[in-house]
This record gives sequence, structure tokens and C-alpha cells, in this order.
Amino acid sequence: FFQAEDGIRDVAVTGVQTCALPISVQSVRLTLNAGAGRIFYPKLGLGGDEAGVPLNSAHVEAHFSDAFDLVSLDRFDIDIDGAQLSLIGEATLTSSVPDVRLEAQSASIPVPTLIRYWPEKVAVHAREWVAENIEAGAAEDVHFKIALAPKGPDGDLDATSLDGEFRIKDATVAYFRPLPNGTGLSGLAKMTTDTLTIAVDGGKLGGLTVDDGTVVVTGLDVRDQDLSIEAVTHGALKDAFAILDNPRLGYIKQLGIKASEAGGEMATRLRITLSLEHALTFDQVDLLANANLRGVAIPRLALGLDVTDGALSVIVDKKGLSLKGKAKVAGADSDIAWEENFDDSAGFRRRIFYRGELDEAARETAGLTLPPYVAGPVRADALITQYDAHRTGLDVIADLTPTTLTASDFGWGKEPGEKAARSEEHTSELQSRLHFVCRLLLEKK
Repeated sequence: FFQAEDGIRDVAVTGVQTCALPISVQSVRLTLNAGAGRIFYPKLGLGGDEAGVPLNSAHVEAHFSDAFDLVSLDRFDIDIDGAQLSLIGEATLTSSVPDVRLEAQSASIPVPTLIRYWPEKVAVHAREWVAENIEAGAAEDVHFKIALAPKGPDGDLDATSLDGEFRIKDATVAYFRPLPNGTGLSGLAKMTTDTLTIAVDGGKLGGLTVDDGTVVVTGLDVRDQDLSIEAVTHGALKDAFAILDNPRLGYIKQLGIKASEAGGEMATRLRITLSLEHALTFDQVDLLANANLRGVAIPRLALGLDVTDGALSVIVDKKGLSLKGKAKVAGADSDIAWEENFDDSAGFRRRIFYRGELDEAARETAGLTLPPYVAGPVRADALITQYDAHRTGLDVIADLTPTTLTASDFGWGKEPGEKAARSEEHTSELQSRLHFVCRLLLEKK
């Protein structure tokens, strides 16, 4: 169980050993105090190199009973690289397969220290995930129960069961590179041999504030893990757009929006599910975000018109985006809805619905002027459908009651206040030909 190369080196040790008589020893009690030195235990992957694990101090109380078939660790207080750890446990040595059970606790362990001295051969895949994805922070109020037994042809000890709980503080967690890490995260973590669950109660995701959430990593006992994240966040809309516009996603750029120009605030519930395979592709990632946006301001959102003072709801997933709500378009109160398909197999790429009133300046910006026939504001329901890069459809139902209409060639006109309406269907094919169908219905009293 212990080899010649195992143990503590370069350490000043004092202690007391007592045993019961007669000479047939049935029990031994041991107390040791150790000063600074190094620890080596290659069977656990602990200090297998020449440097070992630096030890500041240690205090050990243990006893051996039942003719040395049972080793009880009554107390083991150790200070390693500034982290204090306390252990108790026992090892049953009655068979060729020893059974080791330990309980460990610590007030605080910095994550880099935890990774550095986590035995390389204990809970190997769990250790790999923590080392690769948790980059900073501390584990506080740490409590672990672990059972160890020899595994593999070399008989190296590994965890057969693990039950741990600790609080994370100021942690940096990578969940899907190159998306921004979660930073300054705090919460309660629970860990077994195959699952890590973190109930997050604060932190940052890029420029967004994380209010609460849950991170679940499963498959810690195998090579590739599965990750599920749910988070409630809030913050500036431009910071949320910056995440969605990451080159790995590119959602916002597809909408023709510059993330840095977006104004307003948002609150969102985000869910990401993915397999942490070593050869992961984006097709293996499931993403869903539900958001409420307030005070939205986006320049030149559609037809070159500015959107301001928006109160919108948004749903985004891998297949597309759906947005609806109220906003000012070119300064006028409006209802808007937007559907964007990211899947090329969908029937259309983009569909925008608008209901509102456009004055002459707004119509000029949008390219919807008809001088000298139309003057003044126009109330309209408009549906713009972009089928692909070359084909776009426009359906408009306009209320022309507040509009001045002039058709002098026909000796006809209409003043503001007189009822009139127009319905128009317009489809254009770029770099090809223009299809134009116009249905005109005017009512004048």
C-alpha cells in the first residue's frame, strides 16, 4: 500500500507512539508533528516529481487496531502552500484490496492551489475539467467525503465515490470558448464522481450581470462531459449583442446591426446545452435566450429608419430570432415584429412587420416617396419579406386619410382628412427583373 518512495521528506518530525502490551501488538496510537518539507505519494499522483508538494506544517493523530488491519486517521491537519486542510478517515487492510474512506474540510482553498495539488490519479476526468475550465477564484467552506480503492493494472488509487460541497467565490469559469468567460462568480457547488452542480448567485458574463443560474457538468467519470447552463442576466443591450455577435455565433451581424451602436437595457434568461467533446462543433450546441428589452435605440434598423424608446421581447435560438413589441420608428409610435431565420432551409431569411405612421422625412429615408402625388404623413401596415439575397417582397396597406394626394393629370386630388386607402404588393428581384403588382383602392367623400 505504501512504497519506499512514498511519504514526507526533508521534514523535522516529532511524535509519540504508544502500544498495548503484551508483545502481541493489537493497537498502536501515533501522534506526529511535522514542520516544513515536501510530500511524495506517486500512487495518488501526488508529488511524483522531484519537487514534491511543499509542506508548511502538519499534525497527525492516528491509531492502528485489529492487528493492523484497520488504520484510523483521527486527525490530520495540514498546511500546503498556504491552504489549510483537515482530514479524518480510515483504511481497512483485511484483504488484498484496501478500502480507504476520508472526510476533508477546509475554510478556503484558492482554485489554482486546488488544481495544483489535486492528486492526478484521483477522479482524473473531474480534475481535468476543473483544471481546464475554472481559472481563478477560491473554494470556501469545503466539505468532502471520498472513498478510494486501487484501480487499473498498476493498482493506483482512485475515487469509487465522492460527495462534496463548497462555495465558490470570485471564480472564472469557461463554458464555451471563445465566448466570454463567466467572471467573479459565486455560488454553492456540489460534486460527485460524475457530476458537478453549481447554483450561481452572482457574477458577470462579459459585460452582463449574472443574477442567478445553474451550471451542471455531467460525465466527470468519462473522457467527454456534457454541460448545461441556465442563467438570468441583466445589463446593457450592447453588451448582450456583443456576446451574440461573437465570431462563433455572429447573430447580430446577420441582422445588419452594429452591436456597439445599440442602446437600451435588457434582462434575459439564457440556456446553453453542449457536449464538452474535445472536437466540439457549433452544430452540437443548443442555445435558447428569452429577453425583455427596454429603452431600445438602434440606428438604421430597417429601411434606414432609427428605432428608439423600444419595449421589446426577443427569443433567440440556433434556428432564428423572433422580436416583437412597441417602439418609436423615425420618431413615431409604432408596432414592430421581426423574424430572422438562421437556417438556410427555411422559407424566408427575414420578415419584418411594421404598423405606424411615417412622415415625409421618414418616407424619404426609407425610399417610399412618390412626389408630387403623395404629401404628408402616411399610416401603414407593412410586411417586408426577404426570401434570399436576390428576392424581397413588400406588402403595404396604407391609410391615406391624413395624406394629401394629387393626380392633376386625371383632375383628381384629396385633401387631408378625407378617407382613402391603398393596398400594394411589391416584389423585386435584384440583378434580374422587377415585378410590380399594384392594387389601388381609393375612397373619397
